[in-house]
Amino acid sequence: SFMSSRLRILAVALVSAAMLTGSSCADNRAAPVVDCGTKISVSRKIELSAGAPPLFDQLASGEVILTFDDGPAGKSTHAVLDTLDAHCSKATFFLQGDKVKKRRKLAAEIEARGHGIGSHSFDHANLAELPLADAIANITRGHDTVNAAVTMPTALFRYPFLAKTQ
Repeated sequence: SFMSSRLRILAVALVSAAMLTGSSCADNRAAPVVDCGTKISVSRKIELSAGAPPLFDQLASGEVILTFDDGPAGKSTHAVLDTLDAHCSKATFFLQGDKVKKRRKLAAEIEARGHGIGSHSFDHANLAELPLADAIANITRGHDTVNAAVTMPTALFRYPFLAKTQ
C-alpha cells in the first residue's frame, strides 16, 4: 500500500542516515521502547535558540534532519513513531492545531517518546495569501493549541507550504 511504501522509504532513509552519523540514542530516549545501546541510530539534540549558531551550521557532514508535518494523523503517525523507535531515531513533528484538537493524546505521545514538537499553523492555510492579522491569528491559535497538548512548550514553527512573507 501507499503508506507501507512510505514507511519502507522512511526506514531506508533512517538506516542510511544512521550509517552516516553513527551516533547513539541511548541517552536521548524519554521512555525506552527498544534497547538502543548497540544499535546505530540517528538522534541528537540540536539547540535552536537566539544565541545558538544557525541550524545548518550545527550539522556534521552527511547528517540529516527528519521532520514530519501536518499531523498528528492516527495510524500513520503511530507507524512513523514505531519505525523511528525501531531505528533508535528522533524527529521533529510540526503539528497542526486543528488535528491536535482531535488527537491531543497522540500529540502528548509524540512528546513522551522523546521527539521534538513544533507548530504548523492551526489549519494549514497558506499564510502568505492571508491578510497579516489573519495569518498571525492562525499561527497563534495553532501554537496555543499545540502547546496546550504537551508538557514542554515549543517555540518552533514551520510555515505551511514552506511559504513566507517577504
